Amino acid sequence: MQNCGEYVGFSFRYYVDGIVKAKGVKLLAIDGVYPGKEEIRAGSYPLTGDFYAVYRRGESNPNVQRILDFVLSPEGQRIVEESGYVPVS
Repeated sequence: MQNCGEYVGFSFRYYVDGIVKAKGVKLLAIDGVYPGKEEIRAGSYPLTGDFYAVYRRGESNPNVQRILDFVLSPEGQRIVEESGYVPVS
């Protein structure tokens, strides 16, 4: 097999755009949809991951709702975006 110098890999969008800023790396569109922030937020890009907050049913811990409220607040969403993820709002 001849080495043509091209490779295919899988990574998070932010790793390529924000951390490495690799000029030779191209993000691929799937079914014609580019993995931009708006496409990911809208759910039109078909390959995304979700964030889950897990707690035990019946457990009464007031901090569960507090952390969810914080993550979804403007400040929490700003931190999400600064961390390289796509905020929901």
